[in-house]
Parts: sequence; structure tokens; C-alpha cells
Amino acid sequence: MSEFQYSDDPSIQISNEFADIRVRKVYTRNGERLEIHAHRRGYRSCSTPSSSKA
Repeated sequence: MSEFQYSDDPSIQISNEFADIRVRKVYTRNGERLEIHAHRRGYRSCSTPSSSKA
């Protein structure tokens, strides 16, 4: 299995003149994660649902 297995759910893309990011759910060996990917910068971050709580 690769590092991530992407869900069948559609990704959400958020863009303005300064940023362009894609948010989607991925599956890892340690459970579900939320992947935030900044295309222009090449940055990628994954977080657990519990770490995303306000």
C-alpha cells in the first residue's frame, strides 16, 4: 500500500489571488487524515480530525 489511499469523496479547492489549496480526506495505516495541499508552494500537511477541533 502506498503512503496514502485517497477517498472517493471529492476534494474541496479554495483559491484567491494569494493562495490555492486543495483539501481532501486520505486514509493511512494510522486512520483517516485531512490532507491540505498548497499546489503553488508544493506544501502538504496531514492532520487527524481530533487535531482540527477548535
